[in-house]
Amino acid sequence: MKKRGRIFVLMGPSGVGKTTLVKEMIKRFGAECSLAWLPTYTTREAREGEVFGVDYFFITPERFQQMQQAGKLLEWSSHYKALYGTGRDEVEAALAQGKNVLLAIDRQGAGAVKKLFPSTRVVLVVAPSEEVLKQRISKRTAQSEEVTAFRLERAREELKEEAAEPLADEVLVNNQLEEALEALKKVISGTVLSENHVSF
Repeated sequence: MKKRGRIFVLMGPSGVGKTTLVKEMIKRFGAECSLAWLPTYTTREAREGEVFGVDYFFITPERFQQMQQAGKLLEWSSHYKALYGTGRDEVEAALAQGKNVLLAIDRQGAGAVKKLFPSTRVVLVVAPSEEVLKQRISKRTAQSEEVTAFRLERAREELKEEAAEPLADEVLVNNQLEEALEALKKVISGTVLSENHVSF
């Protein structure tokens, strides 16, 4: 009988590099770590260069609502006027095939997944400093100072919530990409990454 896969969640605020880590892990260590790449469902418009079914599943708000009501989303959240969610059927199928599922979601979503799948391992991804996080957010959004300030404040709130009521099993400081990938690979292979503590 094939061994069932496991869910690994990269949790953290916008700008810490969760999505980059997931994509690089899939590309470099997908076969070695038996990782499944599962695009997220979203109601936002596709950006230039993004491909349906590769980057995201781009769907209408009406379709998203139908999936919510039918219990087809493992978790979902609203970010900047768009909805994002993880397809439950896709996750279940990957786990049954013995694949490990790597998700990049926020704290609320991580809690929802952990409740449904208690064996889920949650890794809190943080930037090396608030200044670095601000730079990453500014570069990523390429928008107004107001948007950057909003995202930075939301990041502070998320980290305060985690400090008050820890959900993560591990903490990963995403400073150098190569080092972060190696550390994440150890988590997935079952090697302890670090003591579960971090200063906020």
